[in-house]
Amino acid sequence: MEGIEESLGRKLNSDDLKLIFFPELTKPIDRAEDIQRALGVKKGGMFDGLIQAKPTIQELARFRAAEAATTVRSRQPKTLSWWWNDYLEFRGLTDPNERHTKRLQRYWETFLWRVGDHVITAESQTLIDDALEDHAEERLRAVKPSTVQRELSEVLAALNRLAKKQRPKWPRFILPETPYYEAEEREPLTVDDQIMLVQHCLENDDDWVSAVHLLEIQGGMMCQEIATLKPEDMFLDNNYPHIVVRKGKTVARPRVIPVVLGLSVIKKMLPAAIYSLQVKDPSATPRNRINKMFDGKYTNHNLRHTIRVNATAYSISYLHLQTICGWSDKEINKHTLKYGSAGLADSSEIIKATFGASLQIHQHLMHLDTTEIDRANVVHLNL
Repeated sequence: MEGIEESLGRKLNSDDLKLIFFPELTKPIDRAEDIQRALGVKKGGMFDGLIQAKPTIQELARFRAAEAATTVRSRQPKTLSWWWNDYLEFRGLTDPNERHTKRLQRYWETFLWRVGDHVITAESQTLIDDALEDHAEERLRAVKPSTVQRELSEVLAALNRLAKKQRPKWPRFILPETPYYEAEEREPLTVDDQIMLVQHCLENDDDWVSAVHLLEIQGGMMCQEIATLKPEDMFLDNNYPHIVVRKGKTVARPRVIPVVLGLSVIKKMLPAAIYSLQVKDPSATPRNRINKMFDGKYTNHNLRHTIRVNATAYSISYLHLQTICGWSDKEINKHTLKYGSAGLADSSEIIKATFGASLQIHQHLMHLDTTEIDRANVVHLNL
């Protein structure tokens, strides 16, 4: 059946199954057509449609048997794993090699190991509730409450989809109670530390980590995002050099990142950076470098929060910050990327305005990048 469904590009329905297993059900129609041909009745003629296809008693019996047989498939008992795979298909997460899908699958398998894969029955509600509580209790000994919530988020979504499909409907599964936790505050880099980092990157222009840190500080990029960049995402020779981020750490966090600092370093070392980040933990090397540079004071994630502080300091429109960093209203960014050739062209007002906003955000760093080659192809905008 799976092979047939794959060829058709859809799931088989009851009518398909009837024709596969009970082809004789077409006989009444065939018989009526045979009689019409024998009598010379032409389609569209006076007597067309006069002869109706009426099944015999035997054919009616076969039809009822086919109805009973083909409904069995939809009533087959379903396991927890079946419901999880159904949820992934519902979400459109059908590529097992995609990074986000892999992560969700790992979370699911950790939970499934605890509850055990089994055919869903009424007793499954208690088993699932107990497994959720045990899982949360054990994980809280090793990780933060926010991590437990993140790991169980999609698991709960799949389980609640299962609960909604039961008859009668089951109560919703809820996240087990976790202790209050105040999220760790990500301290932005001071202006002096920003200057120190950018100077270091410009001076070490043959180091791929310099390209990573420059993109992190001016675009709030993450190493996983840089690792997924494709040549068609880079517009570094345009009048307004920029990078289009279509895919984020988890799912899409689409945005446009103007390159206003270290263009020559990024053009030179970005291919090496993308290659070097194809590892299990892409952020490890850049994180260790910045950690060492500032004696453990910062990590890569602090750079993402630095651009927000810089934008606030210079009263930059939050819409521009969304376009660059991908926060909050993602629909705006999706529309920006789908704006077509006019949206991302050199003459685009969107790119021009976003580029100008980035120049203002980083105006306290622009004096560091004095290489004329970096600025030669950039249309200068008045700050």
